[in-house]
Amino acid sequence: MDAMNLAVTPTRAARALSILPDAAPELLELSIERVAEHHLPCMGLRRVRLVVTGEPVLSTTLEMGETLVAVADDIVPDATVTFAPETLRAALDAPRLFDARIPEFASGIRIEGHALTAQYLLQLLKRPEPRVLTRFGYARELAPRWLEHVPECDTPDPARVVESLVASIPLLLRGAFHWPALDWSLEELIARHGAMPLRHDSVAGRPETLGDFLGSWRSAAAGADAPYSAGCPLSAQLAALFPFPLFAAGAYHPVAQLWAGVRREHTLVTPLHCDIAASFLAQVHGRKKLWLYAPWQRDLLYPIEGFNTYQPCCVDVARPDLRRFPRFAQARPIEVIVEPGDLLVIPTGWFHCVWALDDVISVSRFMDDTWAVTKHAAVQRASA
Repeated sequence: MDAMNLAVTPTRAARALSILPDAAPELLELSIERVAEHHLPCMGLRRVRLVVTGEPVLSTTLEMGETLVAVADDIVPDATVTFAPETLRAALDAPRLFDARIPEFASGIRIEGHALTAQYLLQLLKRPEPRVLTRFGYARELAPRWLEHVPECDTPDPARVVESLVASIPLLLRGAFHWPALDWSLEELIARHGAMPLRHDSVAGRPETLGDFLGSWRSAAAGADAPYSAGCPLSAQLAALFPFPLFAAGAYHPVAQLWAGVRREHTLVTPLHCDIAASFLAQVHGRKKLWLYAPWQRDLLYPIEGFNTYQPCCVDVARPDLRRFPRFAQARPIEVIVEPGDLLVIPTGWFHCVWALDDVISVSRFMDDTWAVTKHAAVQRASA
């Protein structure tokens, strides 16, 4: 059956629901409105089915191309995202907090099919806080327009880190930490801590342990579908294995994230995006390559306006489509390689993407700019 000739916009969203049962709840209507508000033609032509469980089970299928179009449910989708009603309601009520990686949300979401299509739909349900947009504006004003390379430091110098954050300049600290895990093989890490819960498996519908995840690498081939943890939050028990250096624990955001997976030769493990706080990336196992783009290049990178904790971009840096994203041809990255023991500091608003040169494990934490600015001011007063 052909797609309905209906471009979905917030003002026309109700018409998109015409293929749903008469009793379709407001949840689906609100979801379509939210998704339509910031949809961009960045996925190519993809179809995603949004399902809400309950009595009755309700669904709508959206075709995401140059416009957002509702299609009949007998068309096979590329991905299906199934929400428990209470989870979808929570996502709509808290767009500044919603993240499908958070256990409280993850347990009520099931993803099937093409993961990037599903993630794009979930991304469009998010919204930033006004202070985040203000912070991005400051970053564009402060950051240098160009650096030849990311500055490096061979000593874990907290003052140097604070100065870099205040000036919005990335910094690479070589050999910044010496966690025992640096000396463990993957097999030893599994033997020691494999039973610890890692995240909710939305496909299997059950918790996944660290051992489950790391063990899946053995049969995985390098490529776009290779396992990757994509920044899943670490439990306090797992995070305790990776105590961050330089500053007291209270300086960092309380939740650590795991970025780990199989080597990928030609595809990104983390697509181009920028974070709403300063990011500290600690490399534990293997090497990663990052490209960083200064905040002033934002308009060349086609960022998606539906976001909260991080802002992704439409363009695929590994295979850019310059016909669809012509301004990206003017963008100029800075390349940096991080190795085990290195800590890369990325200030707020710096866009970055990541390749896994080996099988990799990284742990990250965030720091609010306010803390760094306050710390810097206190140091300046003390030295006056």
